[in-house]
Amino acid sequence: SKNTMTVHWLSVRGGARHLRKAAERGQKLEIAIALGVDPLIIMAAAAPIPVDLSEWLFAGLYGGSGVPLAKCKTVDLEVPADSEFVLEGTITPGEMLPDGPFGDHMGYYGGVEDSPLIRFHCMTHRKDPIYLTTFSGRPPKEEAMMAIALNRIYTPILRQQVSEIVDFFLPMEALSYKAAIISIDKAYPGQARRAALAFWSALPQFTYTKFVIVVDKEINIRDPRQVVWAISSKVDPSRDVFILPNTPFDTLDFASEKIGLGGRMGIDATTKIPPETEHEWGEVLESDADVAAMVDRRWAEYGLDDVDLTAVDPNKFGYDVRSSR
Repeated sequence: SKNTMTVHWLSVRGGARHLRKAAERGQKLEIAIALGVDPLIIMAAAAPIPVDLSEWLFAGLYGGSGVPLAKCKTVDLEVPADSEFVLEGTITPGEMLPDGPFGDHMGYYGGVEDSPLIRFHCMTHRKDPIYLTTFSGRPPKEEAMMAIALNRIYTPILRQQVSEIVDFFLPMEALSYKAAIISIDKAYPGQARRAALAFWSALPQFTYTKFVIVVDKEINIRDPRQVVWAISSKVDPSRDVFILPNTPFDTLDFASEKIGLGGRMGIDATTKIPPETEHEWGEVLESDADVAAMVDRRWAEYGLDDVDLTAVDPNKFGYDVRSSR
């Protein structure tokens, strides 16, 4: 209705935790929804930062200045002072209504799920406000573009939590969080599995990452050709693939056998060392540095100066890059 709406919260996110605490206290949960805010605040809200770190503080630190806040009119909350609209209301724990179906980032219409009901009793806005919105869907969409920026934000946070991780990447095509590629400076056997397990527990959002691929630090994790080579040449499925069944999962993921429960797969695509393997591992083929330098110097002499070595033609690798939509 014009005064109510449902809200779909992931169980690991802050809003759901606040609602559980309000239910334990037997109180209503005060809610304020700010529409039309700085994109940095949206990224801070979406980032899986540690529970004890304020999103306001995170946004201020990352943006280089504090976030101006203003008190709400009817609830004891603060919102960004430059919000276009602010909706104020409450949730009564246990009051639910069917939510959905809506188009979702997974590329499907989601299911219908009972979700908390917000009852609004106040709306404020700027003079001549602008209503900012977006839509979800199969990548690439606007949310996937923001995820690229979030990936850069996550990296130093993750490296603080799991020190052996050199770098990590969340491919857009994997919905920006369903698959993660991690590179490590491997020093001991079993380290890749340890890194994958540590990744899943490092930050709440990574609970819903289905696939974690661990590679050596020499692999460019943002180059799918190198990652696929590592998987193909370094992985024995019977030894290097492990699955965690029946773990908490995203209710928007239809691939799960049971909604809310799903499996996760770890793939160790690192070079194996004893006792992971009982035989000697071959040396990686590499160009002789002197020969490579000579070829670079004589590139134009060979009549190849019009060849751009920095650009990749996907068709030369067998990919069909024509749009499917």
